[in-house]
Amino acid sequence: MSKLTNPSTGVHPADAELDRLRAGLLEREPARRDALQEHLRECRACRERAGLWSRVAETLDRFADEPGITSRISARRQRALRGYATRARRRAPLALALAAAMAAVAIGLGVYLSHDRGDPETPAIATGEQTDLYADIDFYLWLMEQKANEDGSNS
Repeated sequence: MSKLTNPSTGVHPADAELDRLRAGLLEREPARRDALQEHLRECRACRERAGLWSRVAETLDRFADEPGITSRISARRQRALRGYATRARRRAPLALALAAAMAAVAIGLGVYLSHDRGDPETPAIATGEQTDLYADIDFYLWLMEQKANEDGSNS
């Protein structure tokens, strides 16, 4: 294995680096160019990656004389791009539906936990009964009068 290392991809060079070598942009960096060429001699996977564009160019050259090839390639590209956009549009409603479902579960759980389930150990949080504040005050005032009358009669 060569001494070529790339921090982002480990031992193998990045595609951009292979493109720079193919385009002749590493002539000012002979050590880097030689290291890449050595790596390509030793690494079959990187040789295949580096040769991809030349195979594409050869294939396109074979079909260059075929009538309408340019328009068919362009149409196929447009269909592929529309297909990608359609898939992306389909994902958005799915994400919204998932978010709505999660919100509904959270609300349902909150409502469930806030209602009295008849457990005597758990105080009722949301019951339909409302206590009459003034009736409670009247009771305590009456109780204080009774206490005062008992204290007054005992002395």
